[in-house]
Amino acid sequence: SELGPPAPPDPLGPLAFPPAVDDLVTEARRWLASEKWYKEKQMPWRRGWLFYGPPGTGKTSLARAICVALDIKLIVLELGTLDDGELIRAWHDARNSTPCMVLIEDIDNVFHLRENVMGEQGPGLNFGTLLNCVSGVEGSDGILLVVSTNKIDLIDPALGVPDGDGRSTRPGRIDRAVELTSLDEACRRRVATRILADCPDAVEPAVHAGDGMTGAQFQEHCGAIALARHWATLSPTPTAPPPATHDPAETTP
Repeated sequence: SELGPPAPPDPLGPLAFPPAVDDLVTEARRWLASEKWYKEKQMPWRRGWLFYGPPGTGKTSLARAICVALDIKLIVLELGTLDDGELIRAWHDARNSTPCMVLIEDIDNVFHLRENVMGEQGPGLNFGTLLNCVSGVEGSDGILLVVSTNKIDLIDPALGVPDGDGRSTRPGRIDRAVELTSLDEACRRRVATRILADCPDAVEPAVHAGDGMTGAQFQEHCGAIALARHWATLSPTPTAPPPATHDPAETTP
């Protein structure tokens, strides 16, 4: 259970993202290989990314695929279940497991700007505790922090929000903010070509029909087409055998 399932040869292969995301993957690989350089320059060896966009655009899938591609440990922090002391302990555990990725999903479900909106449903985590963990005096060397949100307007600038050029208003906490939206035509064609490989005539119609769909929606759309074609190629279900004919020799006199 500690080893986990075998990693696929290319965990990012089945995904389809624009070129900006490919650059992000390259950045992650370079960061991981540059620990000595960061320490020689006396710079924190850490990165922080914010993925934002509507549900189903692949924020979590991208984070997990990058983690697998880098072959580093993934630590998921469920902020809605943690109080201040538990978050501090969890962050210490992450620092003792570096290099690793710390993933905080859907932060807007817990914090609207600096306000914890969980109420009595949560243990009362303070926003300041989160900021201190992310960029506090103890540091976060070896941690690749990924935060996701469906509602960028609910993210406090003190954590880091987009500055309009893909960068963040608060480097050192969130260094880059990446928007994930509906798939463009090139990305839809990549997904359709993979899923509809057995019925290539369906690729272009699917690409055009998927305009405006998120990655999750388009994958389901292509999957439904491919599955229907697959079932159509199978032989019909065998019918029940005919009833046995009556053997006159077995007739009772």
